[in-house]
Amino acid sequence: MAVKLPRELIEELDKLFDDLTKPDPDLRSVAMTRLIRYEAAGKLPIEALVDLADAPHPAISMYAIGALGRAKRPEGVAKLIALLEQHRAGNPLFLETIIDALGDAAETAGDKVETF
Repeated sequence: MAVKLPRELIEELDKLFDDLTKPDPDLRSVAMTRLIRYEAAGKLPIEALVDLADAPHPAISMYAIGALGRAKRPEGVAKLIALLEQHRAGNPLFLETIIDALGDAAETAGDKVETF
């Protein structure tokens, strides 16, 4: 089920995701902080994060992967496991981000995440 977001929020999120792709580290840091605040407020739907985990730009994809771990939702964990399987022999930084996100998801759930 698609979640309807207000136009202003969509525009703000688009700008923040665009800022994640910029070379200026201060701009990226501010964007990341604001995106995490939107997550905490429940304004970033899990469905959007699942889709963004496949984004072609590494900064956006890695942000979404971390957000899925922080969300601690079953559909997010399922996406993280699928990404781990898909990228087993891939970029070590990408794999580390996925594994860290799985650890974040399992941490509060009291579950243990199997390592592969």
